[in-house]
Amino acid sequence: MYIDAFCDECFTPVSREHAEARKPCPKCGNVLYEVLDISRPMPSGNYAFAAQRREMLDAYYDALSQMEAIRVTGITDSDYKAFIEAGERCVSVFDDAMEVLIETDTRAGLEPELPPVIPFVTRLPDMYMRKGYWTEAAAVYAKCSGSRFLAEFDFERLVKEASENRACVMAICSRIEDGEHSQKAIKKVLKDHTTRALNWAFQYYHGFSRTKAGADYHVDFTDLSRPL
Repeated sequence: MYIDAFCDECFTPVSREHAEARKPCPKCGNVLYEVLDISRPMPSGNYAFAAQRREMLDAYYDALSQMEAIRVTGITDSDYKAFIEAGERCVSVFDDAMEVLIETDTRAGLEPELPPVIPFVTRLPDMYMRKGYWTEAAAVYAKCSGSRFLAEFDFERLVKEASENRACVMAICSRIEDGEHSQKAIKKVLKDHTTRALNWAFQYYHGFSRTKAGADYHVDFTDLSRPL
C-alpha cells in the first residue's frame, strides 16, 4: 500500500483526490495537506517515520518559542529550568528539523532556506555559564559543532570565550576571598583578563552581587553555590 497525501496537521493519510479537492480531513477537519510527488508515493511502512520527522520540526519551533518567551533578566528558578529544558530540546531535534525543512521546501519547489537566527547555539551555553555550569555549556558547543547546518558559527572562538569567562570568575572569587570588594580595584588588578570576560562576569554571573557605591560597585558573593 502506498500513501500519496496526508493531513498537514494530524498526518492522517488521504487520497490525492481528497487532498487536491481540499476536502476536510476525516480526523481533524483541516483542509491543508502534504501532497507527495506523483512519481514518488510513500510506502505506508514509511509513513509513521515521515510523520515523526514532521513532528520534530514542530517540536523545534515550539521549544524555540518557549525559550524566546522567557525573560532572562531577573530570571526565576522555575523559568531558568524551563529555559534550559527548551534549549536542550532545540539542540536535540535541530538537525532532524532542518532536514525536514529542506525536504519540505524542495518538494514545494522552493529554494531551501534555513532560519536566519538560531539563538540556542549561543544563548543556551551562556545561560549555563551564568550559574557556573561550565561542563554543560561546553557540551552544547560540542554537540552543535558537529552539525552541518551550523558551520557559520565560530565554535573555536565560542569555546575560548567560555574558558575566559570561567577563568575570570575564578580570579574575581579569589579577590573577593582576599577581602577586595571594589569592582574598579578588581578590574585594575585583573588587567590580564579580557574586558569582555570581566564585564560578562560582573554583569551576568549569578554567583556575584553588585551594589552601587558612588562611582563604583561593591562586589560580593551571592548564596549561589556552584563549583567553578
